[in-house]
Amino acid sequence: MVPQNVTADSFIYPLVRELLELTNGVSTYDALSNSLFPLHAYAIAGFGDIPAISMLMHMKGHNAMCPCRMCEIKGIRIPDS
Repeated sequence: MVPQNVTADSFIYPLVRELLELTNGVSTYDALSNSLFPLHAYAIAGFGDIPAISMLMHMKGHNAMCPCRMCEIKGIRIPDS
């Protein structure tokens, strides 16, 4: 059985490659100055619900012992659940 995150990674991989190329700079034409310049672009933030973000970031998810991706608050397990 293939884990879910492998399937998601196969769709995200082309986007990641293109974003990495944009951080290095892509030659772009400027019509005002009639010249080429290196265009740099960066992904600042990614948004999604907790299950989607945890899948993309290879995290445990919202029902894990430490569900938050920003802090280290630990959850409390209910006995016999």
